[in-house]
Amino acid sequence: MKKYLVRYLLLGVGVFLAVSVIISLYPIPIRVLTEYPLHSLLEEGQMMHECAECHEGENFHSCDTCHNHHGSATIEGIDFYSTLHITGDVPKEIYLPLNTVFLKEKKIIEKINIFDLLQEHGINVFEKIIFYTNDGGFVTVSQENLGEDSNLVPYEDGIRFIDESLHESTWLKSIVQIIIISSDSKFQVNNIPISYGELISEEAVQFTVEKAKVIYKDIDGGISKTAETAARLEGVQLLSLLSIDEDQKIEVITDSNIFTIDMNEAINSKISLIDDQIVVVFPNLSRKEWIYGVKEIRNQ
Repeated sequence: MKKYLVRYLLLGVGVFLAVSVIISLYPIPIRVLTEYPLHSLLEEGQMMHECAECHEGENFHSCDTCHNHHGSATIEGIDFYSTLHITGDVPKEIYLPLNTVFLKEKKIIEKINIFDLLQEHGINVFEKIIFYTNDGGFVTVSQENLGEDSNLVPYEDGIRFIDESLHESTWLKSIVQIIIISSDSKFQVNNIPISYGELISEEAVQFTVEKAKVIYKDIDGGISKTAETAARLEGVQLLSLLSIDEDQKIEVITDSNIFTIDMNEAINSKISLIDDQIVVVFPNLSRKEWIYGVKEIRNQ
């Protein structure tokens, strides 16, 4: 009996020393043992054991593998990278990651009513809504034709609109933008209220701003490489809202100032919604030169 006790004691000491050596060489976070149930660790171990039948150990996925190659984790059935752009006559321009729409408290939501989504972001009153897809398709639906069956659902390429009360041709897939059109206009042109939502639904243009050259220098290799960074915005041409002669000027009114623009400045100028403000954008100038909080535009 004594002999067996000695053996068990030696065996226990040997196991303890072996574990100590392993931990000293490859530290194991204590949180793994305290935060994860044993059955979860066993399941992960079983999965790795099955993977090892086909894959080499050094090629196993890790946190770094996913984050370095993909940027983040993905949710099954939802494209993590898809973003819904909500613009037009809205309190504030919104870029909404779809995983925040269909994932609440770690539970996937199968559908969300369009009214609920808009109200969640302060959009309570509107006349029409336009759904745009990533391939250029769009459908316009008036507020009175939407209801309890008007839902957005997860789709393999982002998001889809469905409504049992509307024709199936309106059930667009891969929606990337929603434009809200309302009678509650954000600014005026020559004393006439203008709906920004209506403008960009009819005359939207994309334009480039903030071009800048960046340089990477490899000190060891003595090699320099350059690239050009920029941003792309959406809006409407300023001169599409009003016409002026060459010697005329335009006044842009904000809450605190009146700015004057001549023809040369107006030619390439754009009207855009940035966050919660209507902005006159001069694409060739920096953002600090743009006119924010526009309330009215008029001929001088």
